[in-house]
Amino acid sequence: MRIPKPLLPGDTVAVIGISGCIHDDDAFHLVQESVQKLTALGYKVKVDPTCWARHGYLSGTDEARAAALNRAFADDSVDGVWCVKGGWGCLRLMELIDWDVIRAHPKAFIGYSDITTIHSAMHQLCDLCTFHGPMPKTDRFDGASLDSLLHAITGQPDRELINPDGTALRCLRPGVA
Repeated sequence: MRIPKPLLPGDTVAVIGISGCIHDDDAFHLVQESVQKLTALGYKVKVDPTCWARHGYLSGTDEARAAALNRAFADDSVDGVWCVKGGWGCLRLMELIDWDVIRAHPKAFIGYSDITTIHSAMHQLCDLCTFHGPMPKTDRFDGASLDSLLHAITGQPDRELINPDGTALRCLRPGVA
């Protein structure tokens, strides 16, 4: 499996909408808040218009959403790709994604929920390690989940596993993995 280069403060992330739309009349403002969260982490941000687009319940047509993903991976000035939110609709993109571009330009890809479809395909078709992690539009863009994600995407060495609430870890089934 190919591990993308670490995504460090000062690097550029593309924020894209490839799933559900932001269900709010002021989607542009909410996207700007998402950008502020990422810039506070030290990243430069390129925002794709799919982040505030609305096509029914999706963040653009299937073609527009797939094109946003393809552009973000093809853009050599972009170091990582962060999905603004999940929802539904990624499965509809499979035939429209340029998997050769992703293979040729491996980079950190971050999201969860519906984005899992893309994670699975990138693993199977591109042999690329991707990251399940909080998305900037969500209310969960802080705490232990964000700390763990930042640890992983910045290429830091392995660390001790801990439960977010501090309770001790316990073995449910012993064995070797």
